[in-house]
Amino acid sequence: MARTAPGLTERFEAKFIPEALTGCWLWTGALSRLGYGNFWNGERVDCAHRVSYGLYRGPVGEKKVLHRCDNPACVNPHHLFLGTMSDNTQDMVRKGRNFVPREQNSRLTAEQVKRIRAAADTAELRALAEQFGITYSGAYKIRRGDRWGHV
Repeated sequence: MARTAPGLTERFEAKFIPEALTGCWLWTGALSRLGYGNFWNGERVDCAHRVSYGLYRGPVGEKKVLHRCDNPACVNPHHLFLGTMSDNTQDMVRKGRNFVPREQNSRLTAEQVKRIRAAADTAELRALAEQFGITYSGAYKIRRGDRWGHV
């Protein structure tokens, strides 16, 4: 934010509560579907953790604001740091938060995925999709390697 709207800090501070055990400042205002706080910064709706960093630590610019605590609802500026999208991805992988499909969370087993990959033609692929209870599009993406790349 280039400038701070009058009363912005006071409005912001009314929308979080400190959590004693973790030190997180838990956002009590509106949340995105991913659990990040939303806040009207005087010009537009912005991510609450970005507003927090800007208010208490300094300008964010084009950088991403990452969480040390991995709590999307946290707006404690001491739990936040600046980074690039690449930094964010590396942080996610390092902390084990990257999504890799696992058989127990899927409709398919690794053996079924291998059968889909080996499908000779469209008709066979459609039949396997129906047999396994998935869409043709999903089966096509598996055969092409866009899904289940780890198998």
